[in-house]
Amino acid sequence: MVSNITKDVISDVIFSKYGDNANTIIYTPSIITVRISLVIIIENLQEIIDLKNVYKNTRSQALGFVKKVLSFDSVVSLSFMKNIMYKIKILTEKLEAIELNIIDTILLIDNSIASLTEMNKDDIPMNNLVSSAIQFSGQLGIDPISDLI
Repeated sequence: MVSNITKDVISDVIFSKYGDNANTIIYTPSIITVRISLVIIIENLQEIIDLKNVYKNTRSQALGFVKKVLSFDSVVSLSFMKNIMYKIKILTEKLEAIELNIIDTILLIDNSIASLTEMNKDDIPMNNLVSSAIQFSGQLGIDPISDLI
C-alpha cells in the first residue's frame, strides 16, 4: 500500500498550488520542514513494516500510523495548514519588530484574526482546497468518501 507512494506525490500534496493564488505562494520554512519530515517518517515506517524481525505489535503500530498519516483528514489538514502557516509567518515577523508598540501589536493580532476569519468564510478558496485534497488523495490511493465514513 505505502510502497507505491513517491516523494513527489507527497510533495505535491503539501506544495499544491490549489486553493490560494497559485502564482504567489511562498513556502515557509515550517512547511518545508513538514514536507521533509513527512517523507522521512513515511519512509522509516515503511521500513519497519517491511522488516521481518520486528515485533508484530511494532509492525501493526507502524502500519496504523502510516494509515493515519495517509488519510483524507491528514491531506486536508496539511492543505489548510500550508495556507495558515504563511499568514502566521507574516504575523510573527511583524510581532518580532523591535519598534513595535502595544497598540500596533493589538491591531496586528486583530487584523490577523479578521483575515483568518474571512478566509474561513470564503467558500471559493475553501472549496478549492477541499477539491485539491480530494485530487491528491486519489494520487495517494486514498478514497475520500470511504475514508470519512
